Amino acid sequence: MSQSGSHKNARYSKEGALTSALIRSIMEEKPNQVEQFKIPKRSIARFFKPSATRDEIEDRIVRALELLEQAEARRDGLGGA
Repeated sequence: MSQSGSHKNARYSKEGALTSALIRSIMEEKPNQVEQFKIPKRSIARFFKPSATRDEIEDRIVRALELLEQAEARRDGLGGA
């Protein structure tokens, strides 16, 4: 449970308003998190210098995917004509 959820539980408990339904609702709340996708480094290490930072790796992967998307769009555009 998040810190925010803990504070809510304590507050509702003090007020005598804490119910099992409310606890479930608070437990299901998700803190402001950014969804992430993880790739094992061993799977992609050969594409990067050993000194590459996380940000450099992320930028390069995003750029590669953008280029792939462009190439596929060109291919699909030519193939449909």
